[in-house]
Amino acid sequence: MSKYGVNYPNQIDLISQNGGECNLHIVQSEQLGGDLLLKLQDKLNHYLAYILDGQLQDDFPNLAEMQICIQLWLQHEPDDETLKFLDKVTYTCSVEGIALTTEIGSPDFNLEISEETA
Repeated sequence: MSKYGVNYPNQIDLISQNGGECNLHIVQSEQLGGDLLLKLQDKLNHYLAYILDGQLQDDFPNLAEMQICIQLWLQHEPDDETLKFLDKVTYTCSVEGIALTTEIGSPDFNLEISEETA
Protein backbone atom coordinates (compact mmCIF):
# COMPACT_ATOMS: atom_id res chain seq x y z
CA MET A 1 0.00 0.00 0.00
CA SER A 2 1.35 3.39 -0.96
CA LYS A 3 1.90 5.99 1.69
CA TYR A 4 0.41 9.09 0.12
CA GLY A 5 -1.52 12.04 1.44
CA VAL A 6 -1.71 14.20 4.51
CA ASN A 7 -1.33 11.29 6.92
CA TYR A 8 2.33 11.18 5.83
CA PRO A 9 3.31 14.83 6.35
CA ASN A 10 7.06 14.37 6.06
CA GLN A 11 6.99 12.54 2.74
CA ILE A 12 6.91 13.95 -0.78
CA ASP A 13 4.24 11.82 -2.45
CA LEU A 14 5.42 12.11 -6.02
CA ILE A 15 7.64 14.29 -8.20
CA SER A 16 7.14 14.54 -11.95
CA GLN A 17 8.22 16.63 -14.91
CA ASN A 18 5.71 17.90 -17.43
CA GLY A 19 7.35 19.93 -20.16
CA GLY A 20 9.29 22.72 -18.48
CA GLU A 21 7.52 22.32 -15.16
CA CYS A 22 8.56 20.37 -12.07
CA ASN A 23 5.50 19.10 -10.23
CA LEU A 24 5.43 17.98 -6.62
CA HIS A 25 2.20 16.08 -6.05
CA ILE A 26 0.10 15.50 -2.97
CA VAL A 27 -2.30 12.61 -3.54
CA GLN A 28 -5.23 12.81 -1.11
CA SER A 29 -8.00 10.21 -1.14
CA GLU A 30 -9.72 11.12 2.13
CA GLN A 31 -12.11 14.07 2.37
CA LEU A 32 -10.27 17.07 3.81
CA GLY A 33 -11.59 19.07 6.75
CA GLY A 34 -11.06 19.35 10.49
CA ASP A 35 -7.89 17.58 11.65
CA LEU A 36 -7.00 16.54 8.10
CA LEU A 37 -6.88 20.20 7.11
CA LEU A 38 -4.26 20.76 9.80
CA LYS A 39 -2.36 17.76 8.44
CA LEU A 40 -2.56 19.28 4.96
CA GLN A 41 -1.00 22.45 6.36
CA ASP A 42 1.85 20.37 7.83
CA LYS A 43 2.33 18.54 4.53
CA LEU A 44 2.38 21.76 2.52
CA ASN A 45 4.88 23.26 4.97
CA HIS A 46 7.10 20.22 4.37
CA TYR A 47 6.83 20.66 0.59
CA LEU A 48 7.68 24.36 0.83
CA ALA A 49 10.65 23.65 3.07
CA TYR A 50 11.82 20.92 0.67
CA ILE A 51 11.74 23.43 -2.19
CA LEU A 52 12.89 26.62 -0.46
CA ASP A 53 15.62 25.06 1.71
CA GLY A 54 17.35 23.60 -1.35
CA GLN A 55 16.59 19.91 -0.88
CA LEU A 56 14.86 19.72 -4.28
CA GLN A 57 17.96 21.30 -5.82
CA ASP A 58 20.19 18.71 -4.11
CA ASP A 59 18.00 15.74 -5.07
CA PHE A 60 17.05 16.80 -8.60
CA PRO A 61 19.28 19.63 -9.88
CA ASN A 62 17.82 19.38 -13.39
CA LEU A 63 14.26 19.84 -12.09
CA ALA A 64 14.93 22.58 -9.56
CA GLU A 65 15.64 25.14 -12.30
CA MET A 66 12.16 24.67 -13.80
CA GLN A 67 8.92 26.37 -12.84
CA ILE A 68 7.86 24.63 -9.61
CA CYS A 69 4.25 23.63 -9.04
CA ILE A 70 2.69 21.84 -6.08
CA GLN A 71 -0.26 19.86 -7.38
CA LEU A 72 -2.87 18.75 -4.86
CA TRP A 73 -4.86 15.82 -6.21
CA LEU A 74 -8.12 15.42 -4.28
CA GLN A 75 -10.49 12.52 -4.68
CA HIS A 76 -13.35 14.57 -3.17
CA GLU A 77 -14.59 18.11 -3.73
CA PRO A 78 -13.16 20.39 -1.04
CA ASP A 79 -15.53 22.04 1.43
CA ASP A 80 -15.70 25.82 1.95
CA GLU A 81 -13.19 25.77 4.82
CA THR A 82 -10.67 23.89 2.67
CA LEU A 83 -11.23 26.22 -0.29
CA LYS A 84 -10.54 29.28 1.89
CA PHE A 85 -7.39 27.64 3.22
CA LEU A 86 -6.20 26.74 -0.28
CA ASP A 87 -6.76 30.33 -1.45
CA LYS A 88 -4.45 31.59 1.30
CA VAL A 89 -1.82 28.93 0.59
CA THR A 90 -1.96 29.61 -3.15
CA TYR A 91 -1.14 33.26 -2.47
CA THR A 92 1.68 32.36 -0.06
CA CYS A 93 3.20 30.00 -2.63
CA SER A 94 2.92 32.57 -5.41
CA VAL A 95 4.93 35.06 -3.36
CA GLU A 96 7.75 32.47 -3.39
CA GLY A 97 7.36 31.88 -7.14
CA ILE A 98 5.70 28.49 -6.64
CA ALA A 99 2.38 27.60 -8.25
CA LEU A 100 -0.24 25.61 -6.34
CA THR A 101 -2.98 23.85 -8.27
CA THR A 102 -5.80 21.56 -7.22
CA GLU A 103 -7.19 18.71 -9.29
CA ILE A 104 -10.39 16.88 -8.36
CA GLY A 105 -10.84 13.21 -9.22
CA SER A 106 -8.35 10.56 -10.23
CA PRO A 107 -4.92 11.90 -11.15
CA ASP A 108 -3.48 11.36 -14.61
CA PHE A 109 -0.51 9.11 -13.99
CA ASN A 110 0.69 9.37 -17.62
CA LEU A 111 3.51 11.63 -16.53
CA GLU A 112 7.27 11.46 -16.66
CA ILE A 113 7.88 10.26 -13.11
CA SER A 114 11.20 11.32 -11.66
CA GLU A 115 11.17 9.40 -8.40
CA GLU A 116 9.15 8.75 -5.29
CA THR A 117 10.95 10.22 -2.32
CA ALA A 118 10.77 9.29 1.30
